[in-house]
Amino acid sequence: MASILKVDKIRGTGLDSDTITLDGSGNITIPKNVTFNGTVAGDNNTMVLLNTTTISEATANVTFENLFDDAYATFIIRGTSITSNAGSDQDDFYAYKARGGSSTYDTDATYGTKINTTSNANSNYTVGGGFSETKWEMTPSGHLDASEAVPLQFEMTLPDPKGTTGGGRAFNYFLTYYSYHPYYITSHGTLWSTNGNVTGIKFQFSTNSILTGTFKLFGIK
Repeated sequence: MASILKVDKIRGTGLDSDTITLDGSGNITIPKNVTFNGTVAGDNNTMVLLNTTTISEATANVTFENLFDDAYATFIIRGTSITSNAGSDQDDFYAYKARGGSSTYDTDATYGTKINTTSNANSNYTVGGGFSETKWEMTPSGHLDASEAVPLQFEMTLPDPKGTTGGGRAFNYFLTYYSYHPYYITSHGTLWSTNGNVTGIKFQFSTNSILTGTFKLFGIK
């Protein structure tokens, strides 16, 4: 016969506060850190962290290759606290794509952009993008300021990147950085690929290395 344990508080031996508290509605409060060694199942696993890359020394680029698992419909890449080791105002932030499981990134005219930008100095304006580009330039409003008073950060959303229908892929992104003007820049827009089956994304600066930054890949079901 099954047994039922009825409690409203659980406290570990030698502790001066409750480890777990349960209320009359079934809510559970755990005020301390929780470590899971297995897989967490249930309705809250819609968005899953798949990969984290942390940069703490000069690195040429950051890549996410062959990580777009078929279990997820959409992917999000977030980059925070990104700086370069530039000594002057010369760096732009680029992204490239690889296709079909390859580790070779396209540099042909299969990229397109349409980006809207705002700053603390100008009213809203659109940076004239177009197709037949050889990369995604994510900071088209000007080089990063070498002092990098505000590190670059961005988020890119990739719906079905490995899809092959519809004549290509379209990804959205949002980015903030401090430009050489110096302006505080916010950019958002669409990054197009004229071909599909995108299986890799690479980020790098135009001239110098990535010095710091955290890049995370999430899968969304």
